[in-house]
Amino acid sequence: AALVARRRAAGAKTAGALLAGYFLGVQGFAQVVKAAMARVRPDQLHHGTYSFPSLHTATAVYMAGALLCVLAPALLAGDDDPSEGPPWRWTPAAAGGVASLGAATAAGRVLTESHWLSDTVAGAALGVAALAAAVALANER
Repeated sequence: AALVARRRAAGAKTAGALLAGYFLGVQGFAQVVKAAMARVRPDQLHHGTYSFPSLHTATAVYMAGALLCVLAPALLAGDDDPSEGPPWRWTPAAAGGVASLGAATAAGRVLTESHWLSDTVAGAALGVAALAAAVALANER
């Protein structure tokens, strides 16, 4: 809401692209792949759903990337020309934050035997790909 209020049309477009990227790119695509792969989890006793890819890791990477690389820079940017698109910034600090959160989430999922390592790697890749698609959609003029 703050992004839309501050950046007007560009903010609404960005918010819409990020929502679409998450619900279609992360949630939707992950569910299709889970059903197609039908890979069992390491601990089948406590988990009744399929394992590949890790939706927790995909969500963590996507949300961290959206916050650190898209929303925060857009909200902190100057008001020189609000008609321009949001200032995407994939800085080393932001990339490190996204990687750290993704790695911590992935480690937790592997250590609790909820996922295989390859599930979490695929989940991280899915999160990055969905965020890249959302950014491309928001940048489309």
